[in-house]
Amino acid sequence: MLEVNSSGYSHPDEPSNGCFAHHLQEFTNALTPNPDLDAIPFPLWTCLGILPHMVYKVKYLQPTPDSYVLTVKILSWDSKTEDVMRFYELMRYCPFPKASPRLIDLLSTSGVFTQLINLLEDEDTFRQAFAIGQIWLFFNMSIQAPDRTSDAMNKLETILLEYPGYKKELGGQEVVVDDLESRLSELLRHGDDFGHTWRGHRNIYLFRILELMLQQRCTPLFSRIAYVYELEDVAENLRGIKSFVNLEEEKLDQPCGDNADPGDLIPVGDDPPTTSPNA
Repeated sequence: MLEVNSSGYSHPDEPSNGCFAHHLQEFTNALTPNPDLDAIPFPLWTCLGILPHMVYKVKYLQPTPDSYVLTVKILSWDSKTEDVMRFYELMRYCPFPKASPRLIDLLSTSGVFTQLINLLEDEDTFRQAFAIGQIWLFFNMSIQAPDRTSDAMNKLETILLEYPGYKKELGGQEVVVDDLESRLSELLRHGDDFGHTWRGHRNIYLFRILELMLQQRCTPLFSRIAYVYELEDVAENLRGIKSFVNLEEEKLDQPCGDNADPGDLIPVGDDPPTTSPNA
C-alpha cells in the first residue's frame, strides 16, 4: 500500500515513519538561511536520516511546494554529511515544478535562493552544478509562465533580481538562462571524476536538467549522457518537458514501485502539510 504522508511526499508504507511525521514541524522551524547543523538535536537528525529511505522501490515522487523547497534548502546547506547527501535521492525522483503562488511564496521567505547563489562559486563542482541547475529552473519557471504580470510572478521577478548581473530589462532573463546552460553543460561534459564523485542519484538529477535545457532548444542530447548515465531508465514522466508539474494542483497518479499500485493511494489524516512558510 502506498501512503501520502504529512511530509508531502508519497512513499511505501513504513512502520517507523511516525517519528519523522512527529518531528517534521520542529525540524522545519529549526531551519535558518545558514543553520548550524551540529546544533540540531539528535531526534531531528534521526528524522532527517529517515526521509531519503522512504523512496525504496519508488520511481516517482511528487512533493508539495513545502517539501520541495525544504529539500532544496537542505541540499544548499554548507554540509557534506552523509545524511544531507542522501537527499539527492529524493530529487532524482521529483518532477520539475511549474510556477505556483505557494512555491513562489516559499522561495521568497526561505532564503534558499540566496543559498543557491552562494554555491555558484563553491569549490565543490557538484554543489556548483546543483545550484546552477536549480537557479536555471527558477528562471525558466518565469520565462515559461503563461501570465508574467500576476502578483506571484512579480514576486518571483524580485527574487530573481538577486542573481548577480541580472537586470530587469527586455531579454535579461534569456541572457542569464543562456549563461547557466553553458556553465552546466561545461561542468557535465568535461568533469574528469564522473565515475567516482559524480555518480548515482546526484548526476542523474543533473543530467535530467541538462536534457531539459537541450530539449527546449531542440538540441540532441549527446549520446554519452544517455548511454553512460542511463537516463533511459528514468521514468518517462521525469524526462524533459514531460516532467513539469504544478505541485499545488496536480494529483499524484504516477508509476510507483514494483509492488505499489498507484490506485492504492490513501491520505494519512486530513491535516495540511506540516512544513511552514519558512521551510
